[in-house]
Amino acid sequence: MSCRVALTRMEAEGLIQLPPSRITTRRRRPHFPPTGATDAQAPLRQPVHALEALRLCPVTDKAASRLWNEFMARYHYLGYTPMAGNQLRYNVYAGAQLVALLSFGASAWALAARERFIGWSEPARRKNLPLVVNNTRFLILPWIQSPGLASTILARTT
Repeated sequence: MSCRVALTRMEAEGLIQLPPSRITTRRRRPHFPPTGATDAQAPLRQPVHALEALRLCPVTDKAASRLWNEFMARYHYLGYTPMAGNQLRYNVYAGAQLVALLSFGASAWALAARERFIGWSEPARRKNLPLVVNNTRFLILPWIQSPGLASTILARTT
């Protein structure tokens, strides 16, 4: 939970009184209308072992980031939503052809079920939590039909 959300809840419950907001206009959610850059391409129907070598390329510049967001907005079933906290985003290529996109984010700070399952004490959780990541998005482009591709990509990310 963000600090803003916690403070807003505390104010709603009458525990504190916040000063008036200095923000006069509401922020709009980013919108990524489809462009020709994300149009469907010819179907690719080859097993993963028949594809050219896979490359995971980090999304590092503004243009690649915008394109990644547009693909997610257009083709991912959850659409585009801004990711909070630390994150890594990747484009996956087979040779020169973009076949998939994925992202990882920081794990949730505290999940009782996870801690119980792993058997973490509080000191162990604090020590090991930075080693846990969350796969926040994974999209194989709809025109890519390559048996074994998803498993191969996820294996390579480790």
